[in-house]
Amino acid sequence: MNSQDIIQGIRAYIALDGQMVIVAADGTYLGIITADVSHPESICNPQGNYGSIYSTTSTQNPNSLYGGAHGIYSPYNPHCVQPPQLIVNNQNAGVISINPHLPQRERHDLNMILGILLGARYSAKSMAEVVLDSYSQNRATSAWLMNQTLGF
Repeated sequence: MNSQDIIQGIRAYIALDGQMVIVAADGTYLGIITADVSHPESICNPQGNYGSIYSTTSTQNPNSLYGGAHGIYSPYNPHCVQPPQLIVNNQNAGVISINPHLPQRERHDLNMILGILLGARYSAKSMAEVVLDSYSQNRATSAWLMNQTLGF
């Protein structure tokens, strides 16, 4: 994968902000991927069913079936063999997972997507800086969500 492919991928995620849907392997709707923290179905809305660390249908709840490192349907479980699907325009666009054993071209990293979207929406940085920071934003996304939820 060259730098042009990476830039195109980042631009695609930004263009699809609010249009990406997460559906668990068991068919449970898990919300939409958007940096809009006020959207009721956003996985970034800490008061919503899909962004709360307390909701049983949230990928952000580390103790649910759909969140954390041990959730059987969690995109954050490195051993998950049934990760959630990424749906775009009513079509399967691959899985959302950090499982390194799944095919890379079909696998999307949720923290990386959120890092890109949050960086593009809330940062004063240029597109080039957002691109360069996308991998480091991956780690910062979890901290940002925790901050929003707990109000630090």
